[in-house]
Amino acid sequence: MPNREVLYYLRRDVNSLMVTRRGSLVTLWCPLKTRQSEADLSNPRLPMLEYARNCLSVLFFVPQPSRILVIGLGGGTIPTALAAASEAVIDVVEIDEAVAGVAKRFFNFAASDRMRLFTGDGAEFVKESEMLYDIIILDAYTGQHLSNSIYSEAFYADVTRILSDKGVAAVNIITGNQALFKKNLMLIHRGFRGVSTLDCLGSNNTVVFAGKNKQSKSSLFQNAGLIAPKLPPGFIASELIERMRGVPLLDRAMWQFDNMM
Repeated sequence: MPNREVLYYLRRDVNSLMVTRRGSLVTLWCPLKTRQSEADLSNPRLPMLEYARNCLSVLFFVPQPSRILVIGLGGGTIPTALAAASEAVIDVVEIDEAVAGVAKRFFNFAASDRMRLFTGDGAEFVKESEMLYDIIILDAYTGQHLSNSIYSEAFYADVTRILSDKGVAAVNIITGNQALFKKNLMLIHRGFRGVSTLDCLGSNNTVVFAGKNKQSKSSLFQNAGLIAPKLPPGFIASELIERMRGVPLLDRAMWQFDNMM
């Protein structure tokens, strides 16, 4: 890759890994043509991939989470940012030991008493968990592909079971496969009272926010103001909230009124 230094390369029959660096920008490629994670080591609190930044918007729904679950580690940019913006205990589940090693070695991801890393299948972890979480991040893609056990009806039922009453799940879905995208939206609508979406402008990713209770748009702005000092530099909350679409986590009547102004 031009102008990029290759720091690490692991060739495998499926999902080879590569880590590159350009200046302070470190990128995890897995598979080799897909940017799975990207971090600017001079600003490690801000994930560089748009979908990862959008996932942080879950804090507008739950600004003071006690416990967070992240399915899919990658370079660890999402849990690292969440740890900086909250006091929550964060459980991270990553199925690929090589990816976990890369996150520690090249992205400065560090497990601790508050940041607990589990290696294994995310669906099995959710199924067996007896813990309640205020935020659950689902980011289990490898390129364009999903594990057969993830994003199934049984999986979402388990996610709903371990989500607290005030909790919200943030689900990264790639929209390039429209059939898969629509299937996942249907499953999410079945399991949650409220659903809203935030499309990426520069990629085929949509982050879906799903919770058990409704929240108004005004409450999202209020929550964003409360946590603004903890958000990473360059993270513009108001723009993201304005771009959120849909139903019914955002108050429908207020949404329609705002868009008439």
